[in-house]
Amino acid sequence: MAVQRERAIAENELQTRIELARREAELIEQKGVNARREAEEAVLASGIHVNAKANGEVIMARARAAGTQALGEAKAAAEAAHVRAYHHLPPATVLALSLQELAGQLPQIGSLVITPDLLAPVLTRLGGAAQPGARPA
Repeated sequence: MAVQRERAIAENELQTRIELARREAELIEQKGVNARREAEEAVLASGIHVNAKANGEVIMARARAAGTQALGEAKAAAEAAHVRAYHHLPPATVLALSLQELAGQLPQIGSLVITPDLLAPVLTRLGGAAQPGARPA
């Protein structure tokens, strides 16, 4: 009877060990499932973040492009208005205004000596261009 009892205890211990091993295997398997699920969720979250960032960059690029286009259109309209303002002016006046604008763009000159032999042909041309039907010298 003691042998049977010891044998039952040994079998019971063996069954307990088997059950513990089975539960440990289930726990390890569940940890793997949980780790895989966390990794998948992290990948999804990362994908969402990347998509959101890319969409934001696309929106910003479109806004910059629209701003550049609007600025270009405004500059073109201003230039067209500028040209229309000069359309009916006499050619000599347009030439004078153009020279004035050009003079504003040139670097500053410290001193300049103009002799009569340099100035006479220029004055002759300007005077001739101001007269209708006159030919340049």
